[in-house]
Amino acid sequence: MNIDTINLLQGIDNLAFGMEKSSIVAALGNEYDEEIDESGDIHLEYSKIGLEFTFWSDEGFRLGIISSNRDTLTLCEKCLIGKRKEEIRLFVKEELNSVISEADGCDHEDGLIQEWIYVDSLWVSFWFQNDSLYQVDWMCDWVDNENPKW
Repeated sequence: MNIDTINLLQGIDNLAFGMEKSSIVAALGNEYDEEIDESGDIHLEYSKIGLEFTFWSDEGFRLGIISSNRDTLTLCEKCLIGKRKEEIRLFVKEELNSVISEADGCDHEDGLIQEWIYVDSLWVSFWFQNDSLYQVDWMCDWVDNENPKW
């Protein structure tokens, strides 16, 4: 299975937001770590393939967020991981025809500078360490403030 193409607001390749955990496991196998956070959400981390799936407890444990640090991850047919922050800013403007909603930075405990760019209209975050993109998080679209658009 090719799992490199981000489909903003929809999923990654043929894995779609709104799917249940059993469907993701059927597609990717049992080699994952599972964690339940303080909200009761389930996180499946497939570290060998650089993907994490978050299933929201308040939405019937349906897939709501995907995170990836895959070197081969693409969006608009462009590889993203390792790109500089300014390259991603330009990409958001020119390729995604969007504006950055928020940007922030903080000192990471190991001395690395961690920063992020968030594009509200597309529900996507780009995470940087020392000016290099290392992870992308994206989620489903919303009908309104309380109802995801599966």
